[in-house]
This record gives sequence, structure tokens and C-alpha cells, in this order.
Amino acid sequence: MTATHSTATPSLDRPHSFRLDARRTIDAPIEHVFRFLTHEIPHCYTLLSRGHERFDVEGGGPLVLGSVVDCRETTANQEVRHRYRVVAFDAPRRLHMASTPSATFVHLPDRTIEGASETLVRYELAAREDGRTSLAMTIVIALDSVWTKVLASLSGTRRLWGEHQQGELDRLVTLVEATSPGRARRLTWAEAQ
Repeated sequence: MTATHSTATPSLDRPHSFRLDARRTIDAPIEHVFRFLTHEIPHCYTLLSRGHERFDVEGGGPLVLGSVVDCRETTANQEVRHRYRVVAFDAPRRLHMASTPSATFVHLPDRTIEGASETLVRYELAAREDGRTSLAMTIVIALDSVWTKVLASLSGTRRLWGEHQQGELDRLVTLVEATSPGRARRLTWAEAQ
């Protein structure tokens, strides 16, 4: 795998933002985990969460530096439409994407509130001595003002998207481990649903 670097990664320190951090240890070599993130996620994104609707890489193919992705996801009454760009790619250690801006929608019984945010997603991988991989996923949701952040806090935005992230990573671990080379057990169709 060819490593491609970029130093133009947006800062995670954003005003009026929520930062969501999650870590997992995956029973698979780092090369397999990174390849899964870049080659398989476009095909199985909707399996990672009930709220995942699409993850379409413009022009098809795997994620590479500069790839643009049309991504849509929901949790509870919140919907986000991202247009991610891969802004950092260093195989097999890091994959960073930024959607600036993301369109946001909060669906209420009598109306829908439209807004915008900037969404940064970082995957950082490290090989462990035991052959497994440590995966850290950081999501930063940057809002346009302190007032918007207060409203988002009151509506449970951080909790909802934090739970979404945790479930997504649990599912990712299951899929990556089930497809890891040398695994005796493969994922069943029921597990993939």
C-alpha cells in the first residue's frame, strides 16, 4: 500500500464544538484494518449503523487522499448530510476526513430546523505487539455559535452522536475481525444485518 501524506489536516480544536473520542482493540493486523477502512467501508457503511443511509465515493474505488464522499446518516430526530474530503492519508496509520460544511436537520413534530456544522473524522491506527490493532476514532462536530451549541446540548446532540459512534465502532470491529485473514469463522448473514 502506498503511503500518501498531507499536512493540511484541519485542527480538532474548534470553537463551539463537541469532540467524541472512542477506542477499540481489533483482533486483526493493522494492514487489514486500514484496508477495510479504505476499501470496504464504501460497500458496507450501511451495515455499521441503522442510521447510516449512504457513503458514496465520487468516481468509485477506495478512499485515497482527496477522495470526496457523499455521506448521509441519522440518529433519533437528527439528520446530517456530509460531503467529506479525505484530507490526510498515511497508510496504514491514519485516515482523516473533513466535511466543511455538513448540512444538519433536526426534525420536530411541527417543523424541521435546518443548519450547518463542520464535521471532522479521524481514524488513528497503531500496531500492537500481539498482532492486534489499536484504533482511535475522533469526531469533532463544530457548530456556528455558542448559542447553537447550547441548543444542541439541550437537545442531547452530544449524547446521541456519541452513542451512534460507539455502536458504529462495535459493528466495525465485528466486521473487520470476521474478514481478517486466517480467521476460522466467517461472518454469517444474520450477523451482517
